Amino acid sequence: EDGGLFVPVSIPKLDVSLNELKDMSYQETAYAVMKQFLTDFTEEELKEKERTIEALNAKIAGGQVEDLFKNTIEVGSMKLIFAKMEAASEELRTLGDQVKSRANDVVAVFAGVDGAKGTVLAVCGSDAVKAGAHAGKLVKEITAMLGGKGGGRPDSAMGGISDIAGIDGIKDKVIELVSAQVNK
Repeated sequence: EDGGLFVPVSIPKLDVSLNELKDMSYQETAYAVMKQFLTDFTEEELKEKERTIEALNAKIAGGQVEDLFKNTIEVGSMKLIFAKMEAASEELRTLGDQVKSRANDVVAVFAGVDGAKGTVLAVCGSDAVKAGAHAGKLVKEITAMLGGKGGGRPDSAMGGISDIAGIDGIKDKVIELVSAQVNK
């Protein structure tokens, strides 16, 4: 009879090591673990569900973009977006790409928290890059302040951080860093 709590008779062996699991996103980890228990679904059905979830996450990110643009900070002739959110690095990257494609004069810095992992993503629109903004340099300085490291290209960069609690106190410093880059 169905309708109760699922309690497995035995715990299946994972086909990935714990070392590999620690480097996976939440979604990848959930998929690797749950596919061992959901044996009544084919591999293709599980992959299709994963694609559906990714598409829904992209739609949610699109809605977030609208809200983010309502709270921009003017720094010179640029718009700065600074936000902390519960998000894995893949979600941050999707959100950053959507922000960058929406406005050329934007610099966005997102701090994502995914469990105990912290990630900083910076993106700069084409006009912002021409004005001197550099996402890689921003991420390098911001992650250093938060016990991590990172860097990247002028238009997009990412890094990991260990001081998640410190995110709340860096907004003014981010404004100062962006201002120094675009007001040369």
